[in-house]
Amino acid sequence: MKNLCFLFILFSLFSCQQHSVTITSPDGKTSANYRTDEIDDNFYSVDYEGKSIIKPSFIGFETTDLPPIGVNMKIISVTESEVRQSWKPVYGERSKIADNYNQAIIHLRETITPNRDF
Repeated sequence: MKNLCFLFILFSLFSCQQHSVTITSPDGKTSANYRTDEIDDNFYSVDYEGKSIIKPSFIGFETTDLPPIGVNMKIISVTESEVRQSWKPVYGERSKIADNYNQAIIHLRETITPNRDF
């Protein structure tokens, strides 16, 4: 029975791991999605009013001295926040301009050496 409980807890921990993050604009029209696939490569996509305007696209960089950045990535944590503020332009037709957006900070870690954090 102890082994069964241990397996259940272990399975629960692994199944809770986050593999995608979606953030939506304040008006709900635009959404951006970040996800890792089954081999831990990372992709993003953007939809506007339910239609795909950027299809799933690989995110990555190649360097000369280190392994490529963007493969073997795991989501470690996600911090989402809303910003509702305004700013005053120096000149123009409006005295105040709204600056409203939702944001997500995604902490990533490589699953292979050199185990870099992003």
